[in-house]
Amino acid sequence: MTEPSDAEEKRAARAPSELRDLVDFLQPDFATAHVQRVEVMVGDILVRVLSLEDLIVAKRAAGRPQDLADIVHLEQIRAKRGEP
Repeated sequence: MTEPSDAEEKRAARAPSELRDLVDFLQPDFATAHVQRVEVMVGDILVRVLSLEDLIVAKRAAGRPQDLADIVHLEQIRAKRGEP
């Protein structure tokens, strides 16, 4: 993975507040999360998303009821993949 380009950083600056909140929860580990991101195809568009582990960490840090409920499902996915 490469460092974010100027264009990517500008897009991030315009990101919805929910995304900025998520990035805030990852601080100071945003750089690590950025390197560990996963690239998936949605139709014909390449989308970069948090790794499963970083998503769990971010949701745990957020601590909102829906995030905590999501963690249960995300951990089930992690277990099915055989990840620790």
